[in-house]
Amino acid sequence: MTSKTEVCYSADGEVWQHTGIDDVFSDMDDDGRLEVGETYYEADFETIDLAKMFCIESILETAEERLWDLIGETSEDAFAVCAVAKADLRAVLADWTKRHLGSSAYWKCVGNVRELSVAADDIAGYSAKPGEVA
Repeated sequence: MTSKTEVCYSADGEVWQHTGIDDVFSDMDDDGRLEVGETYYEADFETIDLAKMFCIESILETAEERLWDLIGETSEDAFAVCAVAKADLRAVLADWTKRHLGSSAYWKCVGNVRELSVAADDIAGYSAKPGEVA
């Protein structure tokens, strides 16, 4: 899964839940803060591929350690597999993640947070009704 970069917005620089500028302005308006000069934040985010959170080597190592606890050194290299087998396991986990966890609802900031100020044009544009020109 390729990461998708998206611009996100925050009214406070901490909670990044807005993917549209109108969403952050609505939040600020609800708090009585939608005024010229008020600060809001913008940053680039990428989705986190949850399937990449699985470390194939760690999974295999944990399985081998559990087997070692049961039968001792006889278990050595029981889970030693080639790169193709590891790729197969990675594909299985990616498929499982896609089917059971869906698309990622987790994001990470990639780049600098930009501090912006609300301008009069922003307020006029936000206040305009759909289909109207501000």
